[in-house]
Amino acid sequence: PASPPASDQGQLCDASAKSCATPPTSELAAALHANREALVRLRDVLEGAGGEVDAHTDIYLLRFLLAEKGDEAAAARWLHDTTRWRLSIGAVEMRRQALAGAALFDLHPDVRAILSVCQ
Repeated sequence: PASPPASDQGQLCDASAKSCATPPTSELAAALHANREALVRLRDVLEGAGGEVDAHTDIYLLRFLLAEKGDEAAAARWLHDTTRWRLSIGAVEMRRQALAGAALFDLHPDVRAILSVCQ
């Protein structure tokens, strides 16, 4: 199947876009579009706390913004604290490796044990 338009893939059309050339075609794309300016600022918070921007970042950031009912300051505080915590436990590095193609079992020695309990 064809790939969805760029505006539907979780990342804004451009990291600093104020508008997209392609109109939103889904609820998710519409939410990303409607919150694009806040997402640009939240990306700065993420990077400032040591996190990394990738193709899925805007959906991740939108989660914080929607959970805080649009309160950008509250979302930014929560995002900052979560990012610092994820760095401290190695989750940011594991995500980087997973996105680069590492096998789930190679990311942490406990993954195999955790998954065996779930089967």
